[in-house]
Amino acid sequence: MKLRNYLAGQGLTAADFGRRVGVSMHTVGKWVRGETIPRRDAMQSIVRVTAGAVGPDDFFPGGSINAPRPAVESTA
Repeated sequence: MKLRNYLAGQGLTAADFGRRVGVSMHTVGKWVRGETIPRRDAMQSIVRVTAGAVGPDDFFPGGSINAPRPAVESTA
């Protein structure tokens, strides 16, 4: 499930979800828009917080890690 759909279905804002995952609402917005993909630690939190409803494949076009992908978010 795409993060955008999960947030809408749960009635969560980017700020709400960011607090649960430990990132800013701006970072969540970048994930939702497909501008960046979560780092490994954030991805693990996303899977945990969503009980697996949103997983790594959901951040890649075509739903596959092997498909072309957006830039990975910076650690800075």
